[in-house]
Amino acid sequence: MKKNSVVRLFEKAGLSIETINQFAVLTGFIKRSRKIKAVEFLVFMITESVRGCVSCNDLAASIDFKSGTTVRRQAYHKKMGRASLHFFEAILARILQAKTTTALPSPFRKFKRILVQDSTVVKLPEKLMAIFSGVKNRDKQACNARVQCTYDLLAGAFTHWTLHAYSKNDLAS
Repeated sequence: MKKNSVVRLFEKAGLSIETINQFAVLTGFIKRSRKIKAVEFLVFMITESVRGCVSCNDLAASIDFKSGTTVRRQAYHKKMGRASLHFFEAILARILQAKTTTALPSPFRKFKRILVQDSTVVKLPEKLMAIFSGVKNRDKQACNARVQCTYDLLAGAFTHWTLHAYSKNDLAS
C-alpha cells in the first residue's frame, strides 16, 4: 500500500506498517495472508468512518477503487468480529500510549493505576432506533449510541468498553 496521510500519522505515533501487521496477527485479525490486508482495512475503515456510517459495501468499493484490491463485501463482513475489535483496540492503545507516557509528569508515576474514562456519541442508521434512541426535539429524533471506554495511562491499555443508548451518560457509567 502506498503511504498516504493516515499511514504517515501512524508512523509519527510509532506505528510502522510492520507493527500494524504484527498487531493484526497477535489479535487474530489476520490468520494467514490473503487478499484483505490489515493496513488497508485499518486505513480505509478510518477514512470511511470520517465520512459517516460505514457499510461493508462502501468499504469494499473504496478499497477496490483506490488500491485495486478486489475483495467481496461478504469477506469484509466476516472480518467484522471480536478479532477486528481487538485489532482496533491494540492500535488505539499504542497511539494513546505513545502520546501519554512521554507527557506524564514524574509525580504521577508513583501511582499503580491512573484511569481515564470518557465517551463519544456515534450517529447510527434510523433502523436501529428501537435499540439506540437518541435525543429528541419537536421535529425529529436522532438515533445515537454512546461508546464508553476506560483507559489506564500507566499500563497503556484499555480496561473497559461499553456501548449503550445515548441517554446513559458518563456519570451513570
